[in-house]
Amino acid sequence: MSVEITAALVGATVGALVSVFLGNYLSKRAERQRIRFQILIILVGQRGRITSENVKDHLNAIPLVFAEDNEIRRAFQHFCATMDLGSPDFFRRYNELVLSIARNLGFKGVVMSDLELGFFPT
Repeated sequence: MSVEITAALVGATVGALVSVFLGNYLSKRAERQRIRFQILIILVGQRGRITSENVKDHLNAIPLVFAEDNEIRRAFQHFCATMDLGSPDFFRRYNELVLSIARNLGFKGVVMSDLELGFFPT
């Protein structure tokens, strides 16, 4: 086999392997981002039903899904320290947690007063 053919085969093989590994990496990264957005949507959308199982499940996923973000972990710890629904800090800390997640996901213009608004029919 000539040197050119060998080089072409090696180049094609390396290119294919890089393509597979890069595609796998990008796919996993996109899935993690989708999960993060899902958590944010649930926490914002169900603020009026904060004690629902769905909200609890998504809250419990935060330490794992956002393990690399110290600001979110700190906000989650502060929220968990105030688990009394009657406490004035409870909803403020919940909103602080949601705000830190929103900012992490690129919603830089969101402020606390945005989270205090909502449609909560009785």
